[in-house]
Amino acid sequence: MNAEEVLTQLRTVGTEQMRRTSRRHGVQGDVYGVSYVEFGKLKKKLKVAGPLAEELWASGNHDARVLATMIGDPAAISEQTVDSWSRDLDSYPITDAFGGFVARTPFAMKKMKQWMKADHERLESVAWRLLSELARDSTLPDSFFDEHLKTIERQIHTAKNRVRHSMNGAVIAIGGTI
Repeated sequence: MNAEEVLTQLRTVGTEQMRRTSRRHGVQGDVYGVSYVEFGKLKKKLKVAGPLAEELWASGNHDARVLATMIGDPAAISEQTVDSWSRDLDSYPITDAFGGFVARTPFAMKKMKQWMKADHERLESVAWRLLSELARDSTLPDSFFDEHLKTIERQIHTAKNRVRHSMNGAVIAIGGTI
């Protein structure tokens, strides 16, 4: 399937109810209202398709971007492309999907460290999401998380809402591995 065919498929399976739900969760702009059940079917059909994922992201459509995070090739995507995508984060659903994708890239740790210093709620949120995913890495020593837990303790009460949410997720993920 090419990008236009995928966009047509997304448009076909989208529903008004899911569009309303997406809007309630802060999604703005072009949205078809595709359920995660339908995303799963398309992901299974498309498998890993890096170039297609980049075309879907470029469409600007929310649902196409969510699918791009599912079918993108985290081993092959460039850091520059990830940085470009990060500038398009405009709602927490796409921010969460993007964070899950970046966590599978070879530069997840680097991006986590970089975005923890960002003065941008969505990027900070992704950074803490990345820490949550890195907590699953059994090769990281417990001491790696000490600094981050101290930062959370100091900053969680004054952090922006979605950052606080992601920090809380990181505490839970870290606690589940230590």
